[in-house]
Amino acid sequence: MNRDEAAAIAALVQNIGEGGRRATEEELVRARSYLATHVLRRPSLTRDDELTGLPWQGRILAPGDLLWRAEAKFLKHVVDRREWPDGTTLEAFMSSLERVVRPPSGGVYLERDAGDWKLTCVAQSGRWRGDGGGSHIVVVFMPVKGLWVTAYQPAGGLRQIERSGRLAGGRWLGRPD
Repeated sequence: MNRDEAAAIAALVQNIGEGGRRATEEELVRARSYLATHVLRRPSLTRDDELTGLPWQGRILAPGDLLWRAEAKFLKHVVDRREWPDGTTLEAFMSSLERVVRPPSGGVYLERDAGDWKLTCVAQSGRWRGDGGGSHIVVVFMPVKGLWVTAYQPAGGLRQIERSGRLAGGRWLGRPD
């Protein structure tokens, strides 16, 4: 990951958030492209004790196990919660997230989280909606940390995103089509 580019995207998001200004289409395309290309596929480790007891790669997950973020989110939201259709692979899950983040037709929601600005990319779930899924897929990023936080299908759709974001001064930079 290019540290200068990472710092520039984090500064851009902070500038938009702190200034309360609208993001230009060019800025949104730049941020979304960077997040999809450099952050979404960047390996990072995470713990999720909610996954305890699930089988993964020939073993049963135990409390405190470290997993790659993509694997953890896949297990939680695709396998356990069935938000994506049955049979969705890890690669298909990651591809579906890229399809949420990249296109300019998707939405972008900005809000504060523990003092840092968080960007949530949103698009309709369409064919990626599983039995436990919702009408939209969200992919959450913390640009200042160069990290994607999670990806899921909120049962409450856009209202759920807005409701949680209101308390953090959240606002749409671009609503999803």
